[in-house]
Amino acid sequence: MPVEQNNPNEIGVVTGVSGEAYAQTASGTRTLEPGSPIYQGEELVTGGNGNVEVRFVDDTLISQGANSRIALDDYVYDPDGGESSFLGDIAEGTFRTVTGKIAEQNPDRFKLGSPLATIGIRGTIILSEVTGDGEKHGVEQLHAGKAMLLQSKATGQVQQLRTGQMLDISKTGLFNPIRPITMQELTSFRDLAPSNIRQEQEIQKQREEEEQQNDPNDEQKNEQQDEQQDGTKDELPGDVDPGGGTPGEDTGEEGGALHANKGVFENEEKGLSDQKRFEPDKLGKKPEPNDKPEIKDEEKRSKDQGEEEKGKGEEPENSQDKGEIQDENEKQVPVTSEEETGDEEQNESENDTDDSDDSGSETNEHDKHGSGLIKGTAANETITGSSSQDTIYGEGGNDTLYGEAGDDELFGGTGNDSMFGGAGEDMLNGGAGNNYLDGGSGEAHETDFASFDGLEHGVNVDLSNKNDAGEVIVITDDDDNTQDVLVNIEGVIGTAHKDTLTGDDGVNRFAPGLNEEYESSGAESVEGGDGKDWIQFETLDSKFYVNMDLSDGLAEIHDSTKSSDSSRVNEINISSIENIIGSSGNDKLRGDESVNNTILGGKGNDLIDGKGASNILKGEDGNDSIIGGSGDDNIDGGSGDDSIKAGKGTNVINGGSGIDSLTYSNSDTSVTIDMNGNGSGVANSADTYISDTFSEVEKIKGSTHDDTFNGSAYADTFDGNDGADVIKGLDGADVLSGGEGNDTIYGGAGNDIINGGLGQNNLYGGTAAGTDMGLDTLSYAGASQVTIDMQLGKAFHDSTYDHFYDFDTFIGSDGEDIFTGHGTAVDIFFGGKGNDTFTGKDGNDTFDGGTGTDTISFIGLTGATGVVVNACSTGYGTATHLNSSNATTETDKFTNVESFVGTDYVDTFNGCSNNETFLGGKGADVFDGGGGHDTLDYSDFEAGVTITVNADGDGQAERTVETVFERDTFTDIDEFFGSMAGDTFIGGTGDIDQTFCGNSGTDSMDGGGGTDFISFESPSISTGVTIDLADNADGITCTASGGSDDSFTNIEGVIGSSYSDTITASSVGASTIQGGGGADTINLVNGKATELAYTSLSEGGDTINDFKSGEDYFYFGDSDLDSSAEFYTFSGSYDGEADKGTDDAYFIFDDNNKLWYDSNGDQVGGQTMIAQIASGDDVNSDDISFA
Repeated sequence: MPVEQNNPNEIGVVTGVSGEAYAQTASGTRTLEPGSPIYQGEELVTGGNGNVEVRFVDDTLISQGANSRIALDDYVYDPDGGESSFLGDIAEGTFRTVTGKIAEQNPDRFKLGSPLATIGIRGTIILSEVTGDGEKHGVEQLHAGKAMLLQSKATGQVQQLRTGQMLDISKTGLFNPIRPITMQELTSFRDLAPSNIRQEQEIQKQREEEEQQNDPNDEQKNEQQDEQQDGTKDELPGDVDPGGGTPGEDTGEEGGALHANKGVFENEEKGLSDQKRFEPDKLGKKPEPNDKPEIKDEEKRSKDQGEEEKGKGEEPENSQDKGEIQDENEKQVPVTSEEETGDEEQNESENDTDDSDDSGSETNEHDKHGSGLIKGTAANETITGSSSQDTIYGEGGNDTLYGEAGDDELFGGTGNDSMFGGAGEDMLNGGAGNNYLDGGSGEAHETDFASFDGLEHGVNVDLSNKNDAGEVIVITDDDDNTQDVLVNIEGVIGTAHKDTLTGDDGVNRFAPGLNEEYESSGAESVEGGDGKDWIQFETLDSKFYVNMDLSDGLAEIHDSTKSSDSSRVNEINISSIENIIGSSGNDKLRGDESVNNTILGGKGNDLIDGKGASNILKGEDGNDSIIGGSGDDNIDGGSGDDSIKAGKGTNVINGGSGIDSLTYSNSDTSVTIDMNGNGSGVANSADTYISDTFSEVEKIKGSTHDDTFNGSAYADTFDGNDGADVIKGLDGADVLSGGEGNDTIYGGAGNDIINGGLGQNNLYGGTAAGTDMGLDTLSYAGASQVTIDMQLGKAFHDSTYDHFYDFDTFIGSDGEDIFTGHGTAVDIFFGGKGNDTFTGKDGNDTFDGGTGTDTISFIGLTGATGVVVNACSTGYGTATHLNSSNATTETDKFTNVESFVGTDYVDTFNGCSNNETFLGGKGADVFDGGGGHDTLDYSDFEAGVTITVNADGDGQAERTVETVFERDTFTDIDEFFGSMAGDTFIGGTGDIDQTFCGNSGTDSMDGGGGTDFISFESPSISTGVTIDLADNADGITCTASGGSDDSFTNIEGVIGSSYSDTITASSVGASTIQGGGGADTINLVNGKATELAYTSLSEGGDTINDFKSGEDYFYFGDSDLDSSAEFYTFSGSYDGEADKGTDDAYFIFDDNNKLWYDSNGDQVGGQTMIAQIASGDDVNSDDISFA
């Protein structure tokens, strides 16, 4: 925990926030909102769904993802640069940092720390992710002449990173090789920073304007600037109001750290999202006797001011922001709260009238005046509140309560009470007895509520059923002995029982409770009447959610903790209701086809569907899905990552905070998107039924027709959807996807990422004229397979092909991709998943194979010399070769590559500690396997090869190629694949373990010393083989028959083919048998231990003869098997359900002498038959071992 702050320095301001985000010091925790100040020494903390963005006074920008924590240990900004410094300590999570003026002034004093590394930043945009399993740090952009240095705290190693590079650090602090940042990584980090990306662009624009306006001859200006800098404290950027508050406080008072009118917000009219909401756990209930009420800061301030506020007149109207969704009837139900927590003694001493000082008073001894929280006694009293917001409890006795001005909450308690709300929006709860509830006249748009929460049975409230005095009578007990009289009441809060609530011809608001007797009593009823009425559910506990459709006239309340078939806990029949406020759960709220509705989602990830008419739709908190209607809608996503589907009409759309998406998939015709700012623009359909204006939208998806997208100077994200689309990114780092259809995409200036999608596409990194190119990326993520040929300028995929121009980086699919380089340009290839093949041609290329077994081929090089491959170079592996067209030496870089194909000349291959395969090609090549299990492959040769291994493991491979005798030399090679003809393998006499695969042809093999294997897993073998190791020993030759007959001696192990083989174990010594694919028959020999090896479950299904428990055993090297799986026997034939009460993995040996592996225990399926013991002993747990 940081040290406690005595005189905190305000060093920055929150520019964007979603979910849970806090600032912590030793003095307490503050909730962060847009505009909250940031102080030196604080820790910024986010929750599981949190995101916070900060702009510091020197224009440094930090964007922080979910479950993240950073300590702002040291921050000094001196505009003159002398003392400026920044030191942040990342504890965990994801961060995107854009350096500001401190890094420009004192680059050596701008540092970020993490558990494993220290990051020195000298003018750049860096990306960081810190987890318990390690870290990764990268550079999104490096400013000219700047650098990023990374030093390991464990080893002291220092590494410099460049633009587009990422460095992974193991949890022990060791650096992995530098690699390129993937598109997915870049996108995920940029998704942290929607607000700060806009801030970047504003800062850049501001600096450019300052440079243009800077006049060195303006002495007066310079003198003023000097005076301002002399003795002044650090200031926030001029275009960002710093907000208020101090560390340790979490206050919403005016000027406070969380007040909506501070920071980046304008002082605009109070919107719906800022008004009071129900607190589910404080719904009109009496406080317990020992509760300590809390006087909020604004309440204290109101008391200190006394009646000074009265008579000041009405506050001036605030102008409504153009993009804000507001309706004159949109108001929230006042909080029906229990007694607030706080200092009870302080409040009572402030609010109680002193009996000894009653001169001039006409009240009796029980009269009370006060503000904030006021509590009565058991006596009959008259209690009067203040002009501010009061909460008054009458307690016992027949009380008279006056709320006066302000939004008050009055609780009668027991007795027959009279309650007068006065001005403002008031909530009146009579409690027990016969009560008189008068909400007060107030303004026309204000709503006063009568609350019946706490009653022991339901009520029937009909606001239209007034007597001659304008009173509504509500029976409040079962025996008709008590009643409440309502006057000037517009809203009703129901009970926890079955209610019937009816409105009048005005604007009414209804907040039904949760009917506890729903199963026996049936649905409740709410009828709005003639006005524009509301139903609202924010009183519900967060575990509940609402499904309702105004067209159907039914609202269902569900419990999210219950299964779907039993989750419905209440129903409400609805009529004449036009507007909805959702719960804090994940609601589904649908409007009416023909009536204009206002729907507010509230908290939770809501689905809001406007359906017909012209609606106001607001997602508010959460990741919401909003569907516009057929009329002119006003849509606001609110906070969170929202998805908005526009309907017909002239719509005004605001995405709000978060990463928001706008789609036009419902359009009947094509749509034209014209961006005119960062996330803002207009959309028009060809049939003119759509004419939208949108803002704060980060991603846009077109219709299923032929759309046109025109980007902006900012980073745009477009998805063409179906149809033949034309997409122009223009300036900025754009992400452009064509979707289905034959699309044409122009990246324009900036470093763009383009994915053509399905169809035959024309894709340009820059423009059609070949200008405005950046460092552009062509991606085929989502394709089934792709073959990219740079020389042809074509990419073949999904039974069609694309033409592409001016790209530098290529990303493959999840399939087996083929990449062929240009021959001159510098190309970067990312293979992704699958077994990919790269042919780089000439040029300095970079290859990242990704997952799978990937191959680099140098067969297409033009130089009359070979290639030198060093797989163990620092960072990337390298391949050096000569470009004959310009007589220059070029170097390719690679990572995650497992197989190498040489040239027709003399090549040199130096392996690493990985498992590598070398295909040398023609020429007298040199191979050094390095560590790992390495393979030398001659399967492309038609003539036979003679391979001889020396005693020390070195050796040579000799063959004749086109009448030319050639000899390769090798060291540290573990496995050999022969040619398509007859080969000779002579193993070393030393203790060297090797594997020989003869491939096609009649081959001869002598394993020599060590434990040697003969393998038949070559793809050229198309039938099962018969292998007999019975008499295999030194000087005795055995045979294997199948596609051809091979002879061998001194062989200790067998790897079968992919078909059904027959293999007999050795009668001379121990042996290892791996049957491979197919249903193999394996004959064992008593007295000679045999290891039955399985590398995957697909190799099961074998038949074992003469199994000897304790001598023979099963060995599993498959990572898909759980090594902790228990073993047990099963009576009868195993059917896939272990009957053990868990879904753990098990080995089972059943009465049919079959050995099974079941990956999910009691669940159906998941079982694989490993082997059937046709003869011999039963298998027990000691006969099973793992790698």
